[in-house]
Amino acid sequence: VVVVGSYTAKTTAQLASLVETCPWLDRVDVDVGDVLDRGDAYTEDVAAAVDGILENGRSAVVATSRTVRQDDGAGGLEIGAKVNDALCGIVERVAAKRRPAFVVAKGGITSNDVAVRGLGVARADVLGQVVPGVPAWRLGPESALPGSAYVVFPGNVGTDEDLARAVEAVG
Repeated sequence: VVVVGSYTAKTTAQLASLVETCPWLDRVDVDVGDVLDRGDAYTEDVAAAVDGILENGRSAVVATSRTVRQDDGAGGLEIGAKVNDALCGIVERVAAKRRPAFVVAKGGITSNDVAVRGLGVARADVLGQVVPGVPAWRLGPESALPGSAYVVFPGNVGTDEDLARAVEAVG
């Protein structure tokens, strides 16, 4: 499972390259408007869609809508927190039902929160870099996916092709 929370121009280009390069990934879009309007019910629906993809032997890329919304009176911070909660909830629900072969999280805050809040990671072994500046971890026994590969891919790092390279390296 690939989780893309970052909405920078670089991440958008990397996401496009990933989808083009990895036809074995099915894209599931997380619409920010639906996150705000439907909350947990929407999170459940997206998690069920990802679960269905995994059940069929494929992998999924879960990506937030590329339109930036900051109309919350707090410069987008409240919206960002709700979207981040949804991404963590999706990963938590999927990990409770399935054991994805890997998780790649794209975005600095996304990577941290999916690991800690979505997967319950308290410890991990750093295995090295899958591409420059992008570490791979082996998740600890306390996590929802003990022993699984987890890639921390910061938002504004790498070339347009590096997200696809990282996913291919662990997928």
